[in-house]
Amino acid sequence: MELSDFIPVIVPYNAKEREIYTQILLDVGLKEPVVVEPFQHVIQIGEKQYFKNEEIIREVANTVGTKKSVIISGHHYPIADCYNDKQVALVTFDAHNDSYGDKDSLFNNCSGNGEFILRRKGKTYIIGTGVGTHNLEKIKTYPPKQKHKMMEARDADKIFLSLDIDVFDPSVTQAHHWPRTGLIDLIAKALHIKRYMDFESVMELTQHIIKDRKVVGVNIAGYDPEFEEPPYKTAELLKQYLSSVLKEINK
Repeated sequence: MELSDFIPVIVPYNAKEREIYTQILLDVGLKEPVVVEPFQHVIQIGEKQYFKNEEIIREVANTVGTKKSVIISGHHYPIADCYNDKQVALVTFDAHNDSYGDKDSLFNNCSGNGEFILRRKGKTYIIGTGVGTHNLEKIKTYPPKQKHKMMEARDADKIFLSLDIDVFDPSVTQAHHWPRTGLIDLIAKALHIKRYMDFESVMELTQHIIKDRKVVGVNIAGYDPEFEEPPYKTAELLKQYLSSVLKEINK
């Protein structure tokens, strides 16, 4: 497998995201990315604009097809659903499980005008959240202190790997769309519950997860470079992370 076999895709929400996302992918050896413009998929309701997430997902899906991909977006999309092989398991690092809903969410049910059905059948693993509000028969969550349990879970041969950067401890980065505020964070702090992870732990666990598995795609979500100044420390960490992943799966 060569790096040229991967389709790099970005879904930027502003000019700075477009610039930095592109540079990340080029610096790890991938080709010029395909740009999916989210603002081409909006609907005006009153004075507010809302993104048509289904259309954005569909455009990414049509771009990727059955090819391996590396996708960077400032927001979450169920990119693992883009693949025709529905037995692919999603393994994601995330501080929340709000993007992984039950039967009524886009994550589990999205149709593409008869062209394909985006319905997950594979298993879903979320590492880094202690909040488990969904059907655990479909979704397994692993709080940071229990991450060793994920390391023992070897029942998924094909995976789509996703990293939401809000899983990182605030000391690593806060250049994302979800500030460290809110009731859940206050409760977790009061109860001394660790909800976030350091960079080294994410790197180590990722290498264990992808070893001897077929990785069909990699997704990085949540990074907003407008929340930090040059030299964009988070972008450098993401380059390091992607380089490590691509090196392993290209062996």
